[in-house]
Order: sequence, then C-alpha cells, then structure tokens
Amino acid sequence: MTSSVDEGSSAARTVTGTAEADPAPVVAQAGSRADADSTTRGATDPPSAPTDPPSAPTDPPTALRAEDAPSEPAERPSDATPEHRAAEDGPAEGDAGPAWHRRFRPRIGAPTIAVLTWAAAYPGGAALVKIVDADPFTARGALVPAGAAIVGGLLLFALALWRSSDRIIGLVAGGYAAWVGLTLIASYNGSPFGDSGLRGDSARLAAMATKFTVHTQPVDGIVSSVPSEYPPLFPFLLGRLALQLDQPAWSLIGYGEATLISLAVLVAFVLWRGIVPAWVALALAVLPPWVFSQPRKSYEIVTLAVFVPWVLRTFTDRSRREGGLHWLAAGVIGGLLLMTYQGYVMFAAVGLVVLVVGSFWRSRHRWRYLGHLVGVGATAFVVAAWYLIPYLRGTLTIGGSRVNDYFISPAIVEDPLGVWYLKAPLSAPLHVLQICGLVGLAWYWRKRWWARPLLLVLLGAYAYRWAFVLIFMHNGHTLYLHYTTRLLGLVLASGGILALVEAGRALAARLRVVGSLRRVALVGTAGLLVLAGLSGAGTWMPSPPGLDSVKRPEGPQNYNLAVYTHAEPLPDGSRQRYPAPDEVTVTWFPAEPIRRVVHETLGPDALPVTLSYDERMYAYQPWPGYMAVERLASNTWTHWDDRRAEVVRLSGITDPAEFTRATKDTRFGEIDVFVLRRRPAGWHFGSIVFNPKQFDPAVWRIDDTVPNGVVVAVRKPGT
Repeated sequence: MTSSVDEGSSAARTVTGTAEADPAPVVAQAGSRADADSTTRGATDPPSAPTDPPSAPTDPPTALRAEDAPSEPAERPSDATPEHRAAEDGPAEGDAGPAWHRRFRPRIGAPTIAVLTWAAAYPGGAALVKIVDADPFTARGALVPAGAAIVGGLLLFALALWRSSDRIIGLVAGGYAAWVGLTLIASYNGSPFGDSGLRGDSARLAAMATKFTVHTQPVDGIVSSVPSEYPPLFPFLLGRLALQLDQPAWSLIGYGEATLISLAVLVAFVLWRGIVPAWVALALAVLPPWVFSQPRKSYEIVTLAVFVPWVLRTFTDRSRREGGLHWLAAGVIGGLLLMTYQGYVMFAAVGLVVLVVGSFWRSRHRWRYLGHLVGVGATAFVVAAWYLIPYLRGTLTIGGSRVNDYFISPAIVEDPLGVWYLKAPLSAPLHVLQICGLVGLAWYWRKRWWARPLLLVLLGAYAYRWAFVLIFMHNGHTLYLHYTTRLLGLVLASGGILALVEAGRALAARLRVVGSLRRVALVGTAGLLVLAGLSGAGTWMPSPPGLDSVKRPEGPQNYNLAVYTHAEPLPDGSRQRYPAPDEVTVTWFPAEPIRRVVHETLGPDALPVTLSYDERMYAYQPWPGYMAVERLASNTWTHWDDRRAEVVRLSGITDPAEFTRATKDTRFGEIDVFVLRRRPAGWHFGSIVFNPKQFDPAVWRIDDTVPNGVVVAVRKPGT
C-alpha cells in the first residue's frame, strides 16, 4: 500500500543514514475498516487501509509528518511506500544473505527499549534507595526523587535534543516509569508497610495477601469460607511471592504498590504506542498515576492505565496493521483486567455496548468482527475463570444483601454530576487538560477515529454515575458511583492530549511551521512529565516535606497518608526505623503477643476461626475470621448482618456451658478464638459486650495480660 504524499514533499528522506517515511499526518489516521466513509475523515487522511491484513504484521501508522517521523527502521509506518521499505531493508530480495539476515533480525523499537530500560532502571533505583538509606522525613531523604529526576531527566532530555527518535523516547518512557517506582520506594524506606500503613482498605488488602499464603483459591480476605467478591489477582501474587521469599505477605505491600504504579506507566506506553506515535504515547502514559495517585489503590491504577488503550485497540474493528489487537491478546488482557479490578468495565458498560454495536454495524466484515468479539470474550473468561466461576457460584448459590455500597463518599454529595474540572478549571493543569479533552472529543467526534470510542466510554461512565445518583436517592445503594471519577478523569485527559496534538498539527500546517513541530512536541512532552512528576512526588512522599529538618510555624500540620505509613507500630509494638512525628499516632494492635498465646495453645500450624475487634489481626495472621469488623466493607456473601446477630445472641448467653456449646455450633460455624477489647464494662467486640464469666477456664485459655487493653480467649484442644 502507498500513502498519499503532498506534492513537493520527498517520498523518502535519508536521516542519519536511514530512510524516513512520510506517514499520515493525523494521530493513527489510517482509517479503521469501520470508517470507510471519507466524509468522516479529515481532509488530509490517507485512503482506507486494505481490509485484508498483511501476511506479516507491521508497525502501526504514526501521527507525525515526515519532519517528525522516527528515524529508526524498526518504527517505520505500516503505510510506507515500497521505496521506503527498499531503502530501510537494504539489498533487494535477490540477495539471499541479507534477506536471511532481515528475516531473523530482531525489531527493537520504542516499546522494547522502554521495557528493557525499566527492567534495568527500576531494580537499580530500588537498590540505590537502599544504599543511600535516607530518612524520608529529613530534607535529604525528601530530595532523593528530585535528585534522581535531575540527573536522569537532564541526561535523557539531552539525548532527545541530540537525536530525537522513537528509541530515545522509549528510553525516556522506561526511565520515567522506573522513577515513579523509585519515588514510592524512597517514601516507604525504613517501613515494612505500604501506603497509609494498615488503615482501612490497606489492612483488608494485606489480609487478602496473607490469606493467599495458605489458600490457592480466591477466598475472602477475612471470612475465608466464602469466595472473594473483590478481584484477587494482586493480593494472590503477593501471597504466593511471600511464600517463596519466606517473608510476611503484609511486608511486601509497599513493594507491590511501587511496582504496579511503575508498571502502569510502562504498560500504558506500550499499549498506546500501537496506535499513536511514541512521543504521544509517552504523554498519554504519564496520565494514569497523575489522574489517580493513591498508591494503596495501585492495582486500580494499573488497570485504569491498561483499560483505555485496550478498549481502543479491541472494540473499534481496527486491523492488525492499524494497531488492532489480535483476539487472543485482547482476551488475555481482558481476563487480567477482570481479575485485577473489574470496576472500569462495569462503569463503561453502556458505552462499550454502544461502541460494539456501532462498530459491528459499520464494519465491512461484520462476521469477522463478531468472531473477534467472541474470541476476546471466550479468552477473557478462560483467563479469569479462576475468579469468575467462584464469583458466579457465590452469586447464584450463596446470595446475600449487598451492604458494602452503603458507604457514602463525600464526592457523591459534593460533586454528584462528576464535573469537578469545571468548578475550578484553572486551579490545576490537569483540569485544563481535561476541559480540552471534553471540547476535543466533541469536536473530533466525526473527524478522528479515536474520538468516537473515547466519547462513548465517557458518556457510558457518566450514564452509570448519574443513574446511580438517582438509585442512591431511592434506596441508599451507590454501587461505587464515586469511583467513576477516575475513569472520567483519564478519558478526558487522554482526549485532551490527542485533541491538542491534532490541533497543533493543523495549526503548524496552516502557519507553515511544520518543521518546528518536533521541538514543540519535545518541550511540551517534557513539561507534561515534569508536572506529572511534581504532582506524584507531592502525593507519594511524606508531606509536608522534610519534617525533621525544616522549621515550620507551630500548630497542626496537614500530614498526608505517606506519613501514616511510618506511624503504624510493628506487630511487637516497637516503632519503625524512621518513625512519623510524635503527633501522628496510630494505636498499636498487639498482633505478636496474640500470636504467641494462640500458638502456645493450639500449635504453630493452627488456623482457628477468630472473632477479632480489629481487622489488622487478619493482615498479620492467615486465620479465618468469623466476621468482618466494618459492615460497609464486608463481603456480600458473608451475610454480615446475620453474623452480627449471631454474635449478639452469643453475648446474651449467661450459662458458661451453654456458651461453650453455642460458640462451637453457630449458624455460620464455630468460633475458636476471641480477640476483644478489655473494658470495665466487659470484653468488647465493637458495641457488643461479652461477660468474662461466660468463658469457662476449663474450656478456654484466657490471657488478659496482653498489652494495650486486649484480652484473648482460645478454645483448648479437645473441648
């Protein structure tokens, strides 16, 4: 296939010894099979790509003019002319030696360079943090990410100025992804915990990881007798890795968070590079951790980073040479998404259905497209079957009343429409970018192939949010509508990048300054990386920065969650190596003394069913819990309200013998260990109070000397 070339431009130019193609001037503008109608394409669009894929896959078309095209042969656009291919591939087909060499020559492009760079720089950066071993609360420790950014950033920027190419951009992408991980590891230095320690969801994630040290099936993180309702892949990997390393699973959470958020940048770059030029892919790849910057939700961030380009490359009926994914690859990615965090699929479901129906209707090969969809769906189900089959079994056979979506986030009442970026449009650069995305997606709806699917995903997420605002007003269920903010934010920001690239190209062509477009793109992308990096470091590092070194006015400080990472006491009650300021306090949960009592009574391999007043118990030990403490975070299939009613019933039994029998045969099974708060009025599980006289010393080993006002009652073996 040959692409149209403006008269007067060279069909092929030689840059640093290699031929350079004149690719399509619009972002991945080789139209999809669904966009055959020329009225829906820009005036500068090339002719539609052939409907039959080539015998060997080629790189997707890029978005730059010849002046901005990559100079590496490995990155040539798929619509390059035969002259381009001849110039890049070397001698003609008759030369058997070079032909053989070309057949087996590895194609090292920007994605490969990015992966290799990350694979070397990320562990190297982690090792550097450990060697420097700086206290993150000192000025020196707070500047570790900045120092790495200055050295690495200047070096990479100089390389890009010296010889701008896709491979250099791949180097930058891998380096930035590694820097993100380095920043998080520097923040956690001296602590075995992840973001915020073991507060709330962080404790429940650690509990899931700890459960997977003794389970291989997806079970709930607390009540392990029911399937996991929450996607289990990330904690499962941590739990199995903990076994291999002989380390507590909870101590790997921080490293897991750093790795996933770092990978979010890398994987986003690799996926976006299939449909946009390398520098645009880099700009898009830095967005996910900027839009959603909470490390304790690292698995949601990496899912978000993958979801948007996956949708564009899976459901838009694009051929392989146009960047479309093979159904097998798309299905594998889809299955991994479902097992990591399925929320974004749910939020965008309406938009995805409209996108699929529209793509099918416009496709010139409808049955092939339908076969592609079937292949994607079947593969995704097979990959995620380990999680989906127990999930379906729980839904169909266990059932229960969902209570975990009664939680009311402030975002629901403060921003029910999900238009936060319009309330203070100039308050943050990201808001400006998102507004550009909103305008750009509407403007390019019929002009650029990427605008339609992105806008449909956006509208689908808004439809979900607004529908559940009304449902919440009716029955109090939110179905996590406030989480749509993250998807909305990334789609808008991604649309903003693509729209600005398109508008900049058109403006440069009108002003006849296309030759300057490369420099503008380089500076603009560098500026975006700086803004995203500053935002991330401000969230991920303890704040205010340099707490132990910088003198500030007296009074309360606005501490972020990274500070609480270092405030969590260790299981034995000792402080961390680099503790948080004294005014930041977290109550010690005496996990180690409790463990000793239980193991001395039942043995080190025992897995007793435990009723604990604090969910941190399950983060430290893989013991199955009788019920969760927090109703609004409980698994639907555990029937939290019914279990609580059973505990209330037990607390009312005054006869010790009857209490012993009842605790061994409740509606949901036995209770072997009680971990309760010791108070003058009795032993407390939340607001439920037990009388110490209920526990017969002949049946229960009772230790009321556990520190911090905790009492432990363990059923003796054989009783």
